[in-house]
Amino acid sequence: MRALCFLLLSSAVACRCNPVIEKNVGELGVEWTDAAQTHVDRDARIDFGRVATGKTAQLKVVVKNLGLGAISLESLEKLEGDAAFTLALPEARSIGKSGSLELEAAFAPTAAGATSAKFRLTASNTDDGASTALITLVAEGVDAPCMVPMGLDFGGVQVNDSAALQLEVENPTDTAREAAIRSPMGSGASGYGVDLHVLQVPAHGKASALVSFKPTEVRRYTGTVAVRAGPDCPDYPVSLLGDGVDQVLSWAPSPLDLGYVPLSASASKVLTFTSLAAVPVTISNLRSANVAFSVSASSLTIPARGTADVTVTFAPRTLGPSHGQLAFDSTLAKQPSGTIAVDGYGGGPDIDARPTTVSFGRVAYFAGTPTTQTRRITVANLGTVAPTAAGNLHFTGPRVEIAPAADGGTLAAELGVGLDPATPYDDATGLPAVAGQNRVDVLVSLTPSSTGHKEATVTIHSNDFDEPAVTVKVLADVIEVPPCNYRVMPTTVDFGVVSPPASRDQSFTVVNLGTSSGDVCLVSLLELRAGSAAEFSLPGGAIDQSELQPGQSMTVRVRAWPQGARSSLTPVTGDVDFFVSSPTAPRGHVALSASVGPSCLVLSPDEAQFGTVKVGCGSPQRTFNLYNTCGSAVTLQSLAVVAGAPELALSATPAIPTGGLTVPPGGAPVSFAVRYSPTDLGPDEGQLAVVVTVAGNNETHLVRLSGAGDSVGHNLDAFRQGAEAKADILLAIDGSCSMGNKQMALATNTAAFFQYAQMQGIDYHVGVIKAQGSGSNTTVGYLTSGPAHPDKVLTPRSVNVAAQFAAKVQAIGAAGGNEQCFGPVLEALSAPLVTAENAGFLRPDASLAIICITDDKDYSTGTVPFYYSALANVKGAARLSLLSVNAIAGFNDTSCLGGNPDDGRYSQMVTLTGGVKEEICTPNWAMTLQSIARAAFGTRGTFFLTAVPDTSTVPLVVKIDGTVQPSMQGTATVWVYDSTTNAVVFDQLHQPAAGSLIEVGYDVECQ
Repeated sequence: MRALCFLLLSSAVACRCNPVIEKNVGELGVEWTDAAQTHVDRDARIDFGRVATGKTAQLKVVVKNLGLGAISLESLEKLEGDAAFTLALPEARSIGKSGSLELEAAFAPTAAGATSAKFRLTASNTDDGASTALITLVAEGVDAPCMVPMGLDFGGVQVNDSAALQLEVENPTDTAREAAIRSPMGSGASGYGVDLHVLQVPAHGKASALVSFKPTEVRRYTGTVAVRAGPDCPDYPVSLLGDGVDQVLSWAPSPLDLGYVPLSASASKVLTFTSLAAVPVTISNLRSANVAFSVSASSLTIPARGTADVTVTFAPRTLGPSHGQLAFDSTLAKQPSGTIAVDGYGGGPDIDARPTTVSFGRVAYFAGTPTTQTRRITVANLGTVAPTAAGNLHFTGPRVEIAPAADGGTLAAELGVGLDPATPYDDATGLPAVAGQNRVDVLVSLTPSSTGHKEATVTIHSNDFDEPAVTVKVLADVIEVPPCNYRVMPTTVDFGVVSPPASRDQSFTVVNLGTSSGDVCLVSLLELRAGSAAEFSLPGGAIDQSELQPGQSMTVRVRAWPQGARSSLTPVTGDVDFFVSSPTAPRGHVALSASVGPSCLVLSPDEAQFGTVKVGCGSPQRTFNLYNTCGSAVTLQSLAVVAGAPELALSATPAIPTGGLTVPPGGAPVSFAVRYSPTDLGPDEGQLAVVVTVAGNNETHLVRLSGAGDSVGHNLDAFRQGAEAKADILLAIDGSCSMGNKQMALATNTAAFFQYAQMQGIDYHVGVIKAQGSGSNTTVGYLTSGPAHPDKVLTPRSVNVAAQFAAKVQAIGAAGGNEQCFGPVLEALSAPLVTAENAGFLRPDASLAIICITDDKDYSTGTVPFYYSALANVKGAARLSLLSVNAIAGFNDTSCLGGNPDDGRYSQMVTLTGGVKEEICTPNWAMTLQSIARAAFGTRGTFFLTAVPDTSTVPLVVKIDGTVQPSMQGTATVWVYDSTTNAVVFDQLHQPAAGSLIEVGYDVECQ
């Protein structure tokens, strides 16, 4: 093919062909109608119909140019036919592109009978063979005394309504005579009727019969009625044409949408009425029920089978959608009135400025050393989304101005105002009313030159139609204070790797280093800087103003919490800024950084609280495990306590050779330990940094460490049972071949599962996944949904929640094997699924109950300690009491199993998390589901302690709402301490009530 292409190209070059210049030519055409269909071609047949002898009928013959170039009519010759026909060319004979010209045709019969004539029209500047057109004129001459109408057209008549037209017969003779009208004939004759069949027509007079049309269905009715005008005349057919229609009167467009219109403007559109009636129709009393819509006329007349227009204007009074109706009356019997829907959208910007008063509070003044503080006004467009940038919010005139109050206490030179460059604003685009794009900050600055009360007004100018100028009051109290000597520790906060759904909290401290009684530090407007990544937040909120006494410190907690779905680890940054009463360092700053997104490493626990330890003692060491779930080996580069030493220190580490320690995928974890040994009284915080190379990139995983030293080593753990029970329930249901009957039992006992939640008013999220690995499951970890169960997450607000749940169970199916619960559950609750396909299921403040339902053992590839570690990280080590894994499986009763009984994996996981287990071979599924539901939906009964108690010396003291709870009531157990899980476990009958405060006091082991 390549050689052929080259040959063709060479030939073209060798020939040096001259380009062809195309000439624009016209195309001749004649318009004519046949059977109510219009044609345009070069062979036309034009019918005059019946014409009385002695009369002349005239018609216009329309000649058109259908081509791109102008044509000229050169000649017109009569080829054959009756001399009664004439056709003439006009004086102007040129027809431009898409133009037309009319020829005058006439027929003046001298005798009765059908006749015709043929003409040839010739034009120039057309394609070869297309320069001529044939025009055939046909007509029927009728003796004048015998002339009757050609036809009656009733137009459109509403079904079961009727219309009538006069069939008129004229007598031009000197003698009265009798005319005869036959009955209607033809396919549509049933719709027509004639009131008189014999007419007495006076000499030189007229008489008429009434022909009625009454359609009974929507269709066209065609027919004829034969009429003899006199005894010496033949019967002539009079055609009858009418249409049965749903409605005679219509209008367009419907509904009439006036679209987006700014509040200060109006817009109009034409509403066209169309009538199919054969007589004029009058519209009256046309009015609007909504004052935002108006009409140009209250009445109009629509001609027979014609149209009439009225203009509708929309002038919105409010932002947002406007709906209305136009109502009218008509002269139609079957359509005496009607309504027309009209819509519009009141658009435009709506400015919002917050706060409405900017308060600097107390501001430090240092004579001779000016310092500046700023405050922020957020300007937002809360209006409507505009189709063009002109409809967005735009600053106008001077944009923003600031003016001091007239009392003279504030000088203009002390004030400043302008847009914050960290929140960019583009004049051309403005601020669209779209979340994330509709805000810009205005910075107000104060550089006091004296003490006292300061007051000013900021004015913001915009194109808001009803609020073009917004004012914000500015207040401050400037005082003279000693210079603050302070320190920020640390000035950079790195969160390391944070993978959804986990969040990480770190903190920094502002310390007043002053020692004299008057050395007070004013700290104000501590907040995240504009432009900081959305993953960062201040859980305690921004601090407007705080006062630190000499030696006092303020600890600020910062959170990194990834919310969106990311396909890989992504670095994010932010800043915390604040003002301090210092002439040399008036602005404090802490830089934030993190890497957010999915990670194939699991480091557990994700934080370690050592509790209160006696000074001089060492706590029991806390062991950490690093699991590699990546597709290839990773390298452990280093382990280090990067903050909090020497009280917090590594107590056991693996040997890390030069170049790092290779950690193979899927193998045993790398373990290391940290011990807390306080040297003084008070709290200590630190960080353990684990640096790992993954696919050539270094990842730093940070673990928060905390403890407190005291003189006794007595620890008090406090737990608050949720006042409003919130539970996230994830059911992993085995979909293997043998599970069909178990799934049916589960689906038919749905009511038993939800009954407890409904009775207790639980705020629940319920999701269902398939408990099978990739060999039998193409969507591992995906929450199920489908046409019969559209909600991925079932809540108390879901429509027909029980039926949806039953449909989800049945949708799991029963095919294949590879029974796995732990693996798919971890996929469902980890990035990327947890913030993408499964987004909205997991809530940070709700308990998480996992329910595995299977008739085989768990074949997930990882170990139980690995899955426990990974699932514990979902809620976090500080909230382990909110996690439970429960199982309906084969434990003791194996009579119905399709596979193997539990080999200890389910039992171990249930024990580690304080869950419950039930037999899948149960004869009473309702009771089993009620038991599981109480555990999953209900209040928690297992509370994991932060430190390891020394039970050999002082027993644990457990209180509920301040009242000591003995471990036994008679022979009944109230609670026990489980040393395996380091938790206090309440008997199910004695679980703390919702909203109660549970406190566990104990002495921490001293090592």
